[in-house]
Amino acid sequence: MVLLHKDFGTCNILVDEVTCHLTGVIDWAEADICPFGLNLYSLQSLTGKLHLRDGWVRYDDYDSLDHVLWTTFIGQVGGLTSKCIEAIRLASVTGLLLSRGFTSRLANEPQPGPIGDDEHGRYNMLSLDGFLLSPTTKFEGIN
Repeated sequence: MVLLHKDFGTCNILVDEVTCHLTGVIDWAEADICPFGLNLYSLQSLTGKLHLRDGWVRYDDYDSLDHVLWTTFIGQVGGLTSKCIEAIRLASVTGLLLSRGFTSRLANEPQPGPIGDDEHGRYNMLSLDGFLLSPTTKFEGIN
């Protein structure tokens, strides 16, 4: 279990313009103690972009970035079995479904429910399609 930032994305990270180093993370209002990996899906927003017409598109260097991320992570943590890595990847998919498959979870809004056929729901559905169904952009290991 880890402290999890439930809204980790491009709008909530601060990066030094010169060095490109992470300098801070804001908006911890929804932070919670959760299983490790639930918000790893949010790294996709740093390695691609969503087009309303074309769906999810990865940046040209996506494969290199993904390889460096996992190689560094596995090297630093050490001792991870293939089953453990698979569980982390599945946690990422679970986090995606919890975040994009349901309406907003903010305290001042109604209880979350499954996304619908409205503007917000269609936007989230594009992300779900890109990460779970599209052969060129779906998460590794999704069959």
